[in-house]
Amino acid sequence: MIRLDLEVDPFLLEMAWKLAREAIEELKGQPDQRFIPADEDDPDLTEAWLDSLRDELGRDFEYLSDLFTTSRFGEEPVEISAESAEGILRASSAVRLWVRNHRLEGVLDEDLETGGVDLDELEPDVRLAYFTYGLLAYLQESLIGLLDGS
Repeated sequence: MIRLDLEVDPFLLEMAWKLAREAIEELKGQPDQRFIPADEDDPDLTEAWLDSLRDELGRDFEYLSDLFTTSRFGEEPVEISAESAEGILRASSAVRLWVRNHRLEGVLDEDLETGGVDLDELEPDVRLAYFTYGLLAYLQESLIGLLDGS
């Protein structure tokens, strides 16, 4: 078990979770086409591969959902298993990519990665997307550090 201790304003956490749920709903059952084998001669393999991706992604989304909904994440330390942490990492990546592609199209990659965004210039929905993107990045960074033992 690892102990995750991040302090996040409960209102901001709730708003970020709302956007993350929207991403999850859209992503469920629809793995990225880039990860599907391109073997036109074996449609059974393709379907089995897709089923496996859907199942794994679904489990990862459950880990992320549990973190946000069944614990006091953001308010007090949370104990999670290494398996849960790895699932949260993968789900956070999927959600961040969705947020990047669907809500932050007008923000440069460099600004996203360096924090060079003027929040006052952003529309409220883009500001929320930026916060959600950053929160999930911070969560991932923290989990990687904990899993690596640093």
